[in-house]
Amino acid sequence: LLTDLNLPDIDGLEVARNIRGISRNIKTVLHTASVLSAPGVAPSSAIDVVVDKSIRAGELLSLLASLLGDRCEGSPEYGVPA
Repeated sequence: LLTDLNLPDIDGLEVARNIRGISRNIKTVLHTASVLSAPGVAPSSAIDVVVDKSIRAGELLSLLASLLGDRCEGSPEYGVPA
């Protein structure tokens, strides 16, 4: 799950908590304008990683691949062609 901290009707942290309540196996990345401007938001039981919006696409893809591990390599169920 990749979610932004500031969503219109609910914050991303609450979304992540709700998702983790359904399944502990879903990896979560919280995207925020600035990690420094989001005090108290850190990796937790609901969030695996917090990233700043300045993250480059390649860095984000590498981060997601490392979180997903084997599950993302050539796995059609994750939308990755073999």
